Amino acid sequence: MLEALLEQLSNAGLSSGHIRWTAPMSGVRVCDFDCAPPECFSARPTHPHFETLYCCRGGLLLSLADGRQVRLKPREILLLSDPAQVRSVQFADSRFAGVLVSVVGCEARHSLRELCALFGGLTLDTRQVGVLMAAHHDCAAVRGSAWGNAVFSALRDLPASDRGQYCTLKAVELLYLLCRQSPLVSPAAADYYDQYLTDVVQQVHAYMLEHLAEHLTISRLAQQFHISPTSLKSCFRQLYGQPLHQYLQQQRLQRAAELLLSSSLSVMQVSVAVGYGSVSQFGVAFRRLYHLPPSRYRRIAAEKNV
Repeated sequence: MLEALLEQLSNAGLSSGHIRWTAPMSGVRVCDFDCAPPECFSARPTHPHFETLYCCRGGLLLSLADGRQVRLKPREILLLSDPAQVRSVQFADSRFAGVLVSVVGCEARHSLRELCALFGGLTLDTRQVGVLMAAHHDCAAVRGSAWGNAVFSALRDLPASDRGQYCTLKAVELLYLLCRQSPLVSPAAADYYDQYLTDVVQQVHAYMLEHLAEHLTISRLAQQFHISPTSLKSCFRQLYGQPLHQYLQQQRLQRAAELLLSSSLSVMQVSVAVGYGSVSQFGVAFRRLYHLPPSRYRRIAAEKNV
């Protein structure tokens, strides 16, 4: 499912970043990516395969065939044993980055046997993994574990050329742990919302991104879209992985960074364009996210492009 999405983006030249494919062994494809995803992706029928997603930036909201909605945050690992169960995907941020390992079981079986032989005859009972994933409705996650934290810490420091191979090895290690009934894996968190409320909150999200310069508050947005502030806050956090006000500030600052690099607007004009009434308030928020004052951020970026 995610394999199909990334293929679609790379084939159409819509990635606005990088999407790098490798095939480290027979039956295994790996994609290292950092791209601007579409607002929503409707999944198409695909061949049976197993997907392991290491989410480094952004996040996902998956709508499944059984009516569940499953959310994945950064530094979490998603496992899908039946990608055909995914009906659509929504993204929590304007950037989506990570590594995807896609395995076609029948094609990768020989490669796995050879790899196991290198470790002194290691055995992997993939049928047991199938039983475990079925118990989790074909969708599980690794979150908040020491093992997962170590994986992401290593990924952060590895050169880009090694990330795909490293994630492939870790996917095999995870397969081994699942065969040994490791408690690492838990059901992917699912949230149930009325479809009307979900649709309205998605409209709020789109409105916010188009009106970053305006004074936006939860009470005003709730009144404008005819829902309660409590429902808006709760559903927004579940759909996009952050409190609404935090998400809004992050989007404003990311837009400000884009304007600083691509326009001749002054820092004051940029601050107004993204909804800050005070340049000093804008400067404090910008430094907190980018660790540089806006003017220096622009200067350093310009020097790098010379």
